[in-house]
Amino acid sequence: MTIIKVKEIVEKHFKVDISLKRREHKWVIPRFIYYDLCRNNLPIELKIVGKQVNSTHSAVINGASKLKGYLKEYPSYALSYKVLKKEIKDTLKEDEIEEIEVSVEYVKPNLRDCELDVLSELKEMSDSDISLFIENRLIPFKKMLATEIIQKVNVVKGAVRNHTMKI
Repeated sequence: MTIIKVKEIVEKHFKVDISLKRREHKWVIPRFIYYDLCRNNLPIELKIVGKQVNSTHSAVINGASKLKGYLKEYPSYALSYKVLKKEIKDTLKEDEIEEIEVSVEYVKPNLRDCELDVLSELKEMSDSDISLFIENRLIPFKKMLATEIIQKVNVVKGAVRNHTMKI
């Protein structure tokens, strides 16, 4: 789920462009709902949330905090908020399930097969190509093998978070 998708869902539901600088409730409340949904469901900076609708991070904070009062005052918007909140959460769950199903595996190649492939390729290369290969490919590859590779991967709600996993 992306911030753009949340914006599209809110705009489609209310049939308004929330990035327009309008102060009528027809635009303000859906914009505040967008702020709240992004703020509570996506691991993204508020500055970026605001930028999508031509606002600032402080407008996002202010709008999300005012939303509760507006929802009490306008019950129809409160119902729409609940529907959208459920739709966003369901979409996030679907994204999370898809992310789990498409797991990434690190397969250590059979080095003997790789050696044979490299040797056959080297036989066909000129001396200058071999020296370039050693300089640009072989030396960096040897350095990479000498170091421990650490990947930072942890899938939460379809987003990547820091988590150390040794490969």
